[in-house]
Amino acid sequence: HLHLAPRSHIHHLGNGVDLVKFSPDTIDAEARRTIRTELGATDNQIVVGMVGRLVAEKGYPELFEAASLLGDAYVVVCVGPDDRDKGDALPAAMIDDAGATGVRFLGIRTDVERLYGAMDVFVLPSHREGFPRSAMEAAASALPVVATDIRGCRDVVEHGVNGFLVPVESPREIADAILQLGDDAGLRLRMGAAGRVRAIEHFDEARVVERVVATYRRVGREKGHPLPEAIAVDQVTVRDAVPSDAPVLAHLHSSGIATGFLPSLGQRFMRRLYRALISYSDGIVLVAVDDSGPVGYVAGVQDTGQF
Repeated sequence: HLHLAPRSHIHHLGNGVDLVKFSPDTIDAEARRTIRTELGATDNQIVVGMVGRLVAEKGYPELFEAASLLGDAYVVVCVGPDDRDKGDALPAAMIDDAGATGVRFLGIRTDVERLYGAMDVFVLPSHREGFPRSAMEAAASALPVVATDIRGCRDVVEHGVNGFLVPVESPREIADAILQLGDDAGLRLRMGAAGRVRAIEHFDEARVVERVVATYRRVGREKGHPLPEAIAVDQVTVRDAVPSDAPVLAHLHSSGIATGFLPSLGQRFMRRLYRALISYSDGIVLVAVDDSGPVGYVAGVQDTGQF
């Protein structure tokens, strides 16, 4: 149970990337050229990429201003959804203006690892971050990263080693860092290689899982709740949830995250919530079952606001 572990024991342990999926070997030279052609970039242009929701706190306004300072040798591409429900969602006029100056908006993509392979520089000018997954993915893909000098980004980017850290809301500094990388292919190569090494040493998903499990085991022992040494995966099957599972899922949720907000609304609400999730056409609920019944589950919806 996560609430057993002091925050200092679990900070940043739950983040990692698939180093096979996100790798400089994901695409070959021919595939890279094909993708860049799709993006409207020639072999001689520098493709600058960003991945994130189209909201102001991700630093898009500064990126758009920086893009206007780069010139025709650069192509800026933005990958991410238009998040209209957020208070800082980018105005349509701002997106249109950026598009008119050459910024490419790709929307939601399921092939982001291919897109990293077509980029030359990755940028994340966020105002605040936890542990930025997109920057970790870019580093693992051997891309030099230009990011803001904030918590989270500093965990991914070592200034001057695998990229550059710039002040928050600083379009000129963002542009200068991109231009420095764009003008020096050797620097891009060295910083990209250093980013890959950093990802292997710090962001390997498998190692992160090992650290998380080891932390849970240690804290469990300290709290008098030792964890089993192994999970009998072969004794568990996975199936779609059915309405009769709702009370058990509500109990699993409430007992597993006892200090969360939703359980504070009571078991009647929790049962109703899971009945609604199970019957919701735009959602998914899968249940892990052994001889005793449901022992775990995963639930999700495409649009939480709509749900």
